[in-house]
Amino acid sequence: MSASSRESAEIPNEHLLASFLRLGLELGAGKAALSSKAAPTPEPDATTASKASRAACERPPRPHTPAAMRASLALLRDFGGLHGLARASPDELTAALRSAHAGMSAAAASRATQYVHNALELGRRAASEAMRPPPAFAEAKDVAQWAASSLATLEHEELWLLALDGRSRLRASRCIARGGLHAMSASPCEALRAALRTAASAFVLVHNHPSGDPTPSREDAIFTHRVAEGAVVIGVPLLDHVIVTREAFASVPMTGPC
Repeated sequence: MSASSRESAEIPNEHLLASFLRLGLELGAGKAALSSKAAPTPEPDATTASKASRAACERPPRPHTPAAMRASLALLRDFGGLHGLARASPDELTAALRSAHAGMSAAAASRATQYVHNALELGRRAASEAMRPPPAFAEAKDVAQWAASSLATLEHEELWLLALDGRSRLRASRCIARGGLHAMSASPCEALRAALRTAASAFVLVHNHPSGDPTPSREDAIFTHRVAEGAVVIGVPLLDHVIVTREAFASVPMTGPC
């Protein structure tokens, strides 16, 4: 693939990007339009009109206005597209916003700058996720690696379900239960319900032991056995239940307590 074709694949349609930018502008002023149905407003008197006029200078235009779209497109044009905009410093972006919106206050421009940068960061993360293949779980250590940063260091217990596709790749992850330092209350039905809702072909359970000892408890074994039995009934097999700590991991037997 040529450099130009790669760039065009990474940069979204200009008007679509402008729509995100104008939403960022609006969020920066705290005035996002959440509904297309506007409540009727009374005819303003002179004092109200004067206040509204001053308020208009304190915020970017609403996202559905042509002015907002023109300003968003202008930002892309001034900075040479998405890549240039992403490299712009906060001061540069704030100055461009105030130039595009005559009379915008420094505070409003600063808020809008922050939200536009947040929108760009979300875009970068979304693009990164889309390009990265989903993790696959062939064995317990793969589950432990997935949970190492998110669960192993917690000071309370959490139980997560990892929904897998037909190739054992991650389809979705759901937190099933949260507990305290030594215990957690979870129902097998909650795990099975989550497996069905995520349209999993199979699933894995993983939870942490804040104590540092990954040895499965009797309660862990009973719970896992019940989930495994129910998983057979609904046709979505439980492949493993892994317990993680900061330094170790262990699989829970599915046959129940000895």
